[in-house]
Amino acid sequence: MHQKTINIYRHGFYNLLFNNNNKGFQYNGLYFMNMAHFYQYYIAPKTLKPHVLRATCISGAEAFNWESYSIAKNFENNIMKYDATETIKRLLDALIENCKQNSCIKTVLKLTGSARLRYYDDDDSFLGCGRDNHGLNIMGIVLMLARRYFTFKQQDSIAEDDLSKTILRITAIKKEQKELKQLQKKYMNQLLQELQDDTMPTLLPPIAPIASAPITVDVGGPLSTVYESDDENDS
Repeated sequence: MHQKTINIYRHGFYNLLFNNNNKGFQYNGLYFMNMAHFYQYYIAPKTLKPHVLRATCISGAEAFNWESYSIAKNFENNIMKYDATETIKRLLDALIENCKQNSCIKTVLKLTGSARLRYYDDDDSFLGCGRDNHGLNIMGIVLMLARRYFTFKQQDSIAEDDLSKTILRITAIKKEQKELKQLQKKYMNQLLQELQDDTMPTLLPPIAPIASAPITVDVGGPLSTVYESDDENDS
């Protein structure tokens, strides 16, 4: 049996499910213009959060938070910087509150039935499917989980299957990033050690005096330190 799929775009019949739908809502005592505004606030550094919150349009919020938003669009960079599973929980919690305060969004969400929801937001490969259609589709999964919440379903095999696969991908990426970080640290330590070995002076043992040569006493203190030149090391 072929499973129905609905694509969520900025425009079209299901555009109310898009993050940039201009349906404001209250969440944890703060007002957000829409889910896009909430997401910008969530990923913004603490120093920028007040500016993002006071923005009067989404483009203004993005302008304040451009660097973090650019990082968040790429799922590998996003996972490296943020807690992806925590982000899913926060997005779901905020979306449920948004639907409770805007019944029109909840109605459109229910109209999707049991279809798989695929979210398309330009080149965003974390929230959406990305340009190559291989993104994590986090917002699509969050929408399906919210739909299950409002339809009182005990389970939603599509939502749960997609979430399970995505969590596995996130875990695998985290593992790769951790191994890469450890490898980079190992090579960096090796490089620093090699640089230190090349620049540190080498103390040679004192040379025994030749019997026929007159013995002189260095009254200047301890034995003089002899430095090996690079040429001597290479020979």
